[in-house]
Amino acid sequence: KIGDDKYRLTKGGFTTCVQPTPRWEIVSHTAILNMDDYVIMRNAVVTVKDVPVFYLPLLYYPIQKNGRATGFLLPVYGASNATGSAISNAFFWAINRSQDATVFHDWMFSRGSGMGAEYRYLFAPQAQGDFKYYFLDEKEAIINGFKRNARRSKQIRGGLTQNLPFRLAARARIDYFTDVTVQQTYNHDFYNASNSNRVVQGGISGSWRNLSVNSSFNRNESFFNSTSSTVTGQAPGFTANLSGVRLGSLPVFATVNSEAARNVYIQRSGTRENDFSLFKGDFTPSVRAPL
Repeated sequence: KIGDDKYRLTKGGFTTCVQPTPRWEIVSHTAILNMDDYVIMRNAVVTVKDVPVFYLPLLYYPIQKNGRATGFLLPVYGASNATGSAISNAFFWAINRSQDATVFHDWMFSRGSGMGAEYRYLFAPQAQGDFKYYFLDEKEAIINGFKRNARRSKQIRGGLTQNLPFRLAARARIDYFTDVTVQQTYNHDFYNASNSNRVVQGGISGSWRNLSVNSSFNRNESFFNSTSSTVTGQAPGFTANLSGVRLGSLPVFATVNSEAARNVYIQRSGTRENDFSLFKGDFTPSVRAPL
């Protein structure tokens, strides 16, 4: 012990692995531990099942109770038939308790590089969102005897829920990519690897006593292969409902439901596009009287 909450560890280490016998740990010759703040390790070695795999002359590792701290994340190394050898780096910025941002870069030794950023916020249950942008620039290469063509692609993902003035609320969701083959090549989980839909949704809704309104935009494009797809949805749509309005002193109540939208249906095949979209309008008044 070298201070009130400060310790020096010699030939010690730590791990966050919860297995009875930890599968990995970081050990060092000397470590300075500041309780509930950070640890500085010199000559640190990352071991997996007691096998040393990575050496770091100096390591700063946060150990705050809230689990969030600004700094560089540990690099990730990997290799596959699609990327060849690659290393990923990221910087995490804990802006405050309610928002954070991450900037990341992937370097594929023989294929090119990718870079992007992610931002998240949570100010209230009805004021939250997250956005992620990624740009991938691949060059032509031959990996394990297979030729990989040059490609450039972008991916945008995110969503938000936000209360607005005048008793309005906004919502949005986007899952967009420019190349479906990239989407299905680099994602490791089954859902994203098999996902062939790109979606853009959004809308604003509100209600005042007997009146409620909702405006929406919904565009869903489903790919059958890299050049053929079908687009469906509403771009845009609007509904307004007026209910329970009493007509003067009479025991009669009126209700009006209305809807207007452009229903989208587009078939694409290569450079050919067939647009079968239609405009739709409904106006349904009704009168009710209790008996």
